[in-house]
Amino acid sequence: MQPPYPQDRRSKDEVIKIAKELEVSKASVSTWVRDVELTEAQKTVLHKNSIGNTAGITRGPNKKRRRKRPKGPPKLCVVCGKPRERHTKKYCSVSCQSRERHNKAIAAWKRGESDGLVGRFKDAVAVPVKRYLREKYNNKCYKCGWNEINPYTGIVPLQVEHKDGNYRNNKEENLELLCPNCHSLTPIYGGANRGRGRSDRYRNSYNYATSGGIR
Repeated sequence: MQPPYPQDRRSKDEVIKIAKELEVSKASVSTWVRDVELTEAQKTVLHKNSIGNTAGITRGPNKKRRRKRPKGPPKLCVVCGKPRERHTKKYCSVSCQSRERHNKAIAAWKRGESDGLVGRFKDAVAVPVKRYLREKYNNKCYKCGWNEINPYTGIVPLQVEHKDGNYRNNKEENLELLCPNCHSLTPIYGGANRGRGRSDRYRNSYNYATSGGIR
C-alpha cells in the first residue's frame, strides 16, 4: 500500500523546494514521494537527496535531472542486422534505407506490378532495374565479359539490350547487359529495329514541335 501524501504546510513547501532544485515539476516530485516508502518522520520533512537517489534521478548532459531507465536489447537494422541508433526507426544508415527501397522496387518489378520504365514518354529503363542487371552480370558484358571503367564517369558504360526489340517488354528474361560493341552487332540495334522502337517518343516529339513547342 502506498503511503499517503503529506498534507501539512511544511511538506508542501518542501515539495516546491525540491522541485526547483531538481528542475522538475511538482507533480513529478509528488509521484516520487508516493513511490518511496517513507517513515512517519520523513513524511513531514522531505529531502531531495533521498528522493532523488531512490527515484533514480541523475544529472544528464543538458544539466537537468533525469530518471535512470534500464537499457533494453540493442535495436537491429532490418537490412544488414547491425545495431542501430535508438532514435532511428528501421535502418542503421541511409545506405541501408536506399537498399531496402531498391529491393522493394525490384520485387514489385519481378511480380509484374511495375513495368520498369521511367521518363516523360515511359521509354527508359528504370535505375533500379539497371542496377539489378549490373549486379546480376557482375558489371560485365553478358557476351564478351568486357568491363573497362570510363576514367571520366567512373562506371562501366554498359547498355541494356531488349532481345525482342520491344522497349516496353522489360521482363527479366528479355533483358541483357551488353557493351557498346556487342550491342551494335545485334540484329535489332539502331535502324535495324525500325518499326519496333520508341514510336511514341517520335510521335509525341513531332506533335510537340508542330504545335509550337520549339522556337
